[in-house]
Amino acid sequence: MTVEIPGLPSLRWTGETGLATFGDDTLELVASAGVDWSNDATGGPAQQRATALAFEAPAQFSLAARVAVAAPRSTFDAGALALWADADH
Repeated sequence: MTVEIPGLPSLRWTGETGLATFGDDTLELVASAGVDWSNDATGGPAQQRATALAFEAPAQFSLAARVAVAAPRSTFDAGALALWADADH
């Protein structure tokens, strides 16, 4: 399933599928419960099941956003923009 937002390539889900709504220039994501996105610096297993939307970036682009995590939330809940090359980068 893809998500369409004017001005962006089609967005596709990575990791666990969540819920996405777009309106009034706001994209709202609701993540699946209990999923994470982290590479353990001490060598533990990577966790890369986080709910995320992604697109293949063109050679040149810029992207800006204001990210907020709505309450209620737990200590490590977060929202972010990220550049992803592969599972390690």
